[in-house]
Amino acid sequence: ITAEDVAAWRGVTPPPLKKGNAFIDLPLMATAGAVDLVGGAASLATRGVAAVTGSETLSNVADSINRGRAEVSDNIRGATSPLQQEANQQTLGEAWDSGNVIRKVAGVAAESLPTMLPAAALAKGALAAGKAAGLVKNGFDGLGKLGQFAVTGPAEAAVTAITAPED
Repeated sequence: ITAEDVAAWRGVTPPPLKKGNAFIDLPLMATAGAVDLVGGAASLATRGVAAVTGSETLSNVADSINRGRAEVSDNIRGATSPLQQEANQQTLGEAWDSGNVIRKVAGVAAESLPTMLPAAALAKGALAAGKAAGLVKNGFDGLGKLGQFAVTGPAEAAVTAITAPED
Protein backbone atom coordinates (compact mmCIF):
# COMPACT_ATOMS: atom_id res chain seq x y z
CA ILE A 1 0.00 0.00 0.00
CA THR A 2 1.38 3.39 -0.98
CA ALA A 3 0.85 6.81 0.57
CA GLU A 4 -1.34 7.69 -2.41
CA ASP A 5 -3.56 4.65 -1.73
CA VAL A 6 -4.00 5.66 1.92
CA ALA A 7 -4.76 9.26 0.94
CA ALA A 8 -7.31 8.08 -1.65
CA TRP A 9 -8.96 5.80 0.93
CA ARG A 10 -9.19 8.76 3.33
CA GLY A 11 -10.47 11.01 0.55
CA VAL A 12 -7.53 13.37 0.89
CA THR A 13 -5.40 14.57 -1.98
CA PRO A 14 -1.73 14.35 -0.99
CA PRO A 15 0.40 17.38 -1.74
CA PRO A 16 2.66 16.94 -4.76
CA LEU A 17 6.21 15.93 -3.99
CA LYS A 18 8.65 18.78 -4.17
CA LYS A 19 11.55 18.04 -6.42
CA GLY A 20 14.89 19.69 -6.65
CA ASN A 21 18.09 19.30 -8.59
CA ALA A 22 21.29 20.41 -6.87
CA PHE A 23 23.18 20.38 -10.19
CA ILE A 24 20.88 23.18 -11.36
CA ASP A 25 20.21 24.96 -8.05
CA LEU A 26 23.80 25.41 -6.87
CA PRO A 27 25.12 27.08 -10.07
CA LEU A 28 22.06 29.35 -10.00
CA MET A 29 22.80 30.29 -6.39
CA ALA A 30 26.45 31.00 -7.32
CA THR A 31 25.24 33.19 -10.19
CA ALA A 32 22.94 35.11 -7.84
CA GLY A 33 25.91 35.64 -5.53
CA ALA A 34 28.03 36.91 -8.43
CA VAL A 35 25.28 39.34 -9.49
CA ASP A 36 25.05 40.61 -5.91
CA LEU A 37 28.83 41.03 -5.69
CA VAL A 38 29.24 42.88 -9.00
CA GLY A 39 26.10 44.98 -8.54
CA GLY A 40 27.03 45.83 -4.97
CA ALA A 41 30.56 46.83 -5.97
CA ALA A 42 29.27 49.00 -8.83
CA SER A 43 26.70 50.65 -6.56
CA LEU A 44 29.30 51.26 -3.85
CA ALA A 45 31.78 52.75 -6.32
CA THR A 46 29.09 55.01 -7.80
CA ARG A 47 28.05 56.13 -4.32
CA GLY A 48 31.67 56.94 -3.50
CA VAL A 49 32.05 59.10 -6.59
CA ALA A 50 28.70 60.74 -5.85
CA ALA A 51 29.81 61.54 -2.30
CA VAL A 52 33.08 63.08 -3.50
CA THR A 53 31.49 65.09 -6.30
CA GLY A 54 28.21 65.86 -4.51
CA SER A 55 26.29 64.68 -7.56
CA GLU A 56 22.66 63.79 -6.90
CA THR A 57 22.46 62.24 -10.37
CA LEU A 58 25.21 59.72 -9.53
CA SER A 59 23.45 58.92 -6.27
CA ASN A 60 20.29 58.16 -8.26
CA VAL A 61 22.36 55.99 -10.63
CA ALA A 62 23.66 54.02 -7.62
CA ASP A 63 20.08 53.50 -6.42
CA SER A 64 19.09 52.25 -9.88
CA ILE A 65 22.04 49.87 -9.99
CA ASN A 66 21.11 48.50 -6.58
CA ARG A 67 17.43 48.03 -7.54
CA GLY A 68 18.43 46.31 -10.79
CA ARG A 69 20.87 44.03 -8.97
CA ALA A 70 18.26 43.03 -6.43
CA GLU A 71 15.69 42.31 -9.15
CA VAL A 72 18.07 40.20 -11.23
CA SER A 73 19.37 38.19 -8.26
CA ASP A 74 15.80 37.64 -6.99
CA ASN A 75 14.78 36.40 -10.45
CA ILE A 76 17.73 33.99 -10.48
CA ARG A 77 16.83 32.69 -7.01
CA GLY A 78 13.24 32.31 -8.24
CA ALA A 79 14.46 29.98 -11.00
CA THR A 80 15.72 27.44 -8.44
CA SER A 81 13.68 24.38 -7.49
CA PRO A 82 10.84 24.60 -4.96
CA LEU A 83 12.98 22.72 -2.42
CA GLN A 84 15.82 25.23 -2.77
CA GLN A 85 13.42 28.17 -2.55
CA GLU A 86 11.96 26.69 0.63
CA ALA A 87 15.45 26.20 2.09
CA ASN A 88 16.40 29.78 1.16
CA GLN A 89 13.45 31.12 3.18
CA GLN A 90 14.17 29.01 6.27
CA THR A 91 16.44 29.75 9.17
CA LEU A 92 19.11 27.15 9.86
CA GLY A 93 17.06 25.71 12.71
CA GLU A 94 13.94 25.43 10.54
CA ALA A 95 15.98 23.81 7.78
CA TRP A 96 17.37 21.32 10.30
CA ASP A 97 13.88 20.43 11.51
CA SER A 98 12.46 20.06 7.99
CA GLY A 99 15.39 18.06 6.62
CA ASN A 100 16.57 20.87 4.31
CA VAL A 101 19.76 21.64 6.22
CA ILE A 102 22.13 20.23 3.56
CA ARG A 103 20.35 22.16 0.83
CA LYS A 104 20.38 25.34 2.98
CA VAL A 105 24.10 25.13 3.77
CA ALA A 106 25.03 24.21 0.18
CA GLY A 107 22.96 27.11 -1.16
CA VAL A 108 24.58 29.59 1.21
CA ALA A 109 28.05 28.27 0.34
CA ALA A 110 27.36 28.44 -3.40
CA GLU A 111 25.99 31.97 -3.10
CA SER A 112 29.03 33.05 -1.06
CA LEU A 113 31.57 31.49 -3.42
CA PRO A 114 31.83 34.52 -5.77
CA THR A 115 32.78 36.65 -2.76
CA MET A 116 35.16 34.13 -1.21
CA LEU A 117 37.28 33.57 -4.34
CA PRO A 118 38.39 37.21 -4.80
CA ALA A 119 38.99 37.48 -1.04
CA ALA A 120 41.22 34.39 -1.15
CA ALA A 121 43.14 35.85 -4.09
CA LEU A 122 43.65 39.12 -2.16
CA ALA A 123 44.86 37.21 0.91
CA LYS A 124 47.29 35.19 -1.20
CA GLY A 125 48.53 38.41 -2.80
CA ALA A 126 49.00 40.02 0.61
CA LEU A 127 50.98 36.99 1.79
CA ALA A 128 53.16 37.10 -1.33
CA ALA A 129 53.74 40.84 -0.81
CA GLY A 130 54.65 40.18 2.82
CA LYS A 131 57.15 37.53 1.75
CA ALA A 132 58.61 39.83 -0.91
CA ALA A 133 58.99 42.64 1.64
CA GLY A 134 60.64 40.26 4.09
CA LEU A 135 57.87 40.61 6.67
CA VAL A 136 56.91 36.93 6.48
CA LYS A 137 59.65 34.34 6.08
CA ASN A 138 57.80 31.11 5.47
CA GLY A 139 54.12 31.93 5.14
CA PHE A 140 51.57 29.70 6.73
CA ASP A 141 54.17 27.46 8.38
CA GLY A 142 55.42 30.40 10.41
CA LEU A 143 51.97 31.86 10.99
CA GLY A 144 50.79 28.46 12.22
CA LYS A 145 53.17 28.83 15.12
CA LEU A 146 50.89 31.52 16.53
CA GLY A 147 49.17 28.59 18.27
CA GLN A 148 52.13 28.51 20.64
CA PHE A 149 50.68 31.46 22.55
CA ALA A 150 48.88 29.07 24.91
CA VAL A 151 52.25 27.80 26.14
CA THR A 152 54.79 30.56 25.54
CA GLY A 153 52.65 33.69 25.61
CA PRO A 154 51.23 35.79 22.78
CA ALA A 155 54.17 38.16 22.29
CA GLU A 156 56.79 35.42 22.09
CA ALA A 157 54.60 33.28 19.78
CA ALA A 158 54.08 36.25 17.41
CA VAL A 159 57.81 36.96 17.26
CA THR A 160 58.53 33.26 16.69
CA ALA A 161 55.96 33.09 13.89
CA ILE A 162 57.33 36.11 12.04
CA THR A 163 61.02 35.33 12.48
CA ALA A 164 60.88 31.52 12.19
CA PRO A 165 63.71 30.20 10.03
CA GLU A 166 62.84 28.47 6.78
CA ASP A 167 63.05 24.68 6.78
